[in-house]
Amino acid sequence: MTSKEFQPWWKIDLGVSREIYHVTIANRMDCCNFRVRKSEVRVGDNEDFTQNALCGPRPITGRMARNETINVVCGCGEPITGRYVSIQIFNKTQILTLCEVEIYAFSGTGNLTLSEQWTTVPMTSLPFTTGPGFTTLIPCIEPVGLLNTTKGVGAIQSSTRRGAKAGRAVDSGYSSDFADLTCTHTAKEWEPWWMVDLGGPLEVYKVSITNRMDCCSFRLRGSEIRVGNSLSIAENTMCGKRPLSRRSTRAETIDQVCNCTGIPIEGRYVSVQIKGARQVLNLCEVDIWMLEPGHYTEKVCTIPNDVQNVALGKLVQQSSIKNGGEPERAVDGNKNSNFDGNSCSLTKRENEPWWVVDLGESRDVYQVVITNTMDCCSFKLANVEVHVGDSEVMDENPICGTRMSKDEVLFETINIPCGCSEYITGRYVSLQLKDVVKELCLCEVEIFATP
Repeated sequence: MTSKEFQPWWKIDLGVSREIYHVTIANRMDCCNFRVRKSEVRVGDNEDFTQNALCGPRPITGRMARNETINVVCGCGEPITGRYVSIQIFNKTQILTLCEVEIYAFSGTGNLTLSEQWTTVPMTSLPFTTGPGFTTLIPCIEPVGLLNTTKGVGAIQSSTRRGAKAGRAVDSGYSSDFADLTCTHTAKEWEPWWMVDLGGPLEVYKVSITNRMDCCSFRLRGSEIRVGNSLSIAENTMCGKRPLSRRSTRAETIDQVCNCTGIPIEGRYVSVQIKGARQVLNLCEVDIWMLEPGHYTEKVCTIPNDVQNVALGKLVQQSSIKNGGEPERAVDGNKNSNFDGNSCSLTKRENEPWWVVDLGESRDVYQVVITNTMDCCSFKLANVEVHVGDSEVMDENPICGTRMSKDEVLFETINIPCGCSEYITGRYVSLQLKDVVKELCLCEVEIFATP
């Protein structure tokens, strides 16, 4: 901030001449945004900046000054070369306030060459590196052939209102109207959050959000998207350079590239959290993009596309029954996670309670998916083991996946792969709580095997 004076100015020395494509100003919005009106942005090699070339066709207009982010493009795809960049309010007595200035240029000399396997994102995308006092940018790049990873994964959120559960954001419903029952809704609370469990660490390149548009699109302003392997959101890495801006949240579809150089962030958990505000969090869909498995340096676990749920309506048993929680409820095709919906099985509180399904014949089982109870007590599923095999004695059959920890059972949908791109053959699939005295509650059990 300068004093109130005639033609106040600000200038930066980049150290060397650079090819400047555009300058972005973060404007003051708590008051006084109009002050930058009539500002000229100039670029050149003359320390007397009034002698340098004007960036943009004209000074900043009153309409531009209403915005939090002001983009001044120096030429129609042509850069202006210069060492000095200045901003000056022209022919007016005023205060000059600048919250941030980003100067977008090639990071080196000559043209940037991109490999044929990459595609470019427009120059208005996020900067990828910062230097002393300035920011440089190459066009953001992302791999060709990205795939959405959110099909069938489990999600949780900080609270739920109006029946709008976290799973709505990964239900492949892209309507931005809350009335279409495809959007999540938390309570109005401090820093509300949403998180999805991808089932294992994946290399995430981009996150796309379908924003609510029937009202309230602004609510996402200030949201951080983070990716990592911790259930503590703050410990994970931010996807993108900064939280979502007011401008970005006006759009129905918000694309956040995690790293402008095309380098992914590895993580099992992806979160969206509104920071520094008491607000409602609405998400109508969240798509999380990774490369197809063949591009990874590490092995990626997949299951065949033709697998089916073979448990539906099959013969089932469990160790005991409480409050009408018959074992058949877990294979009735109803994924209601509220016990009062009469679709969850329940045993008595006992030592190592169990549930088992007879598939009728041996099947190649790739994955077991559990719909957990969410009206209360989701944590009770901790220590559950899944076994698959041809023996009627559960412990004689191989374990599918690993014993589930307390952290892993917080989600409504729990995915348990039996192996990395591998299967276990068996007629009987059992779920048992090991080394505890508890009730076993299952709202649905899906067993994905080859037909």
